[in-house]
Amino acid sequence: MQGKRILMGTMLTTVLVLCASAATAEPAQWKERKAGFLFKGWNTLYTCNGLYDKLRDIFRELGARSTDLHINIGDCPVGANTPMGNSWVNVSFYSLEPAAGGGVDAQWAAFKTTPGTNHVLSTRDCELLEDLKPLITGNFTLRNATYDTNCVPGTSPNANFTGETLKIK
Repeated sequence: MQGKRILMGTMLTTVLVLCASAATAEPAQWKERKAGFLFKGWNTLYTCNGLYDKLRDIFRELGARSTDLHINIGDCPVGANTPMGNSWVNVSFYSLEPAAGGGVDAQWAAFKTTPGTNHVLSTRDCELLEDLKPLITGNFTLRNATYDTNCVPGTSPNANFTGETLKIK
């Protein structure tokens, strides 16, 4: 009887794994994206290098192809390690979109960019997530996404962004 339970459990696990992999495969294609935004840092200042690193990590987390991710930060003060308040940011990258005759296999992958629970962000990044919302929602294929920010000075910052994004399998 014990042997039958183990065999049944193993078979069930195998079926679930096979179904999960079959269900998550999605034909997709890479699409070039170009966008810009003005980062308005009232409570949090970044250095040009710090802002670049933060944006690179966020875009990679959401599935941007890292080989051709370009981030250009304008208005950098003298020295890339000097804190700044406001800056224009222009990005170009490729992200996936569903395509019936797509050239790559993709899958839906959960993401959670909530500060404090993600290695990329902290609660100080609330304003950055708020400024990025139009760029992210307009240039990545998302599903079941919730984007909730409250970065009012003098209050406890709240920046929760969760859902699923289409990523290379």
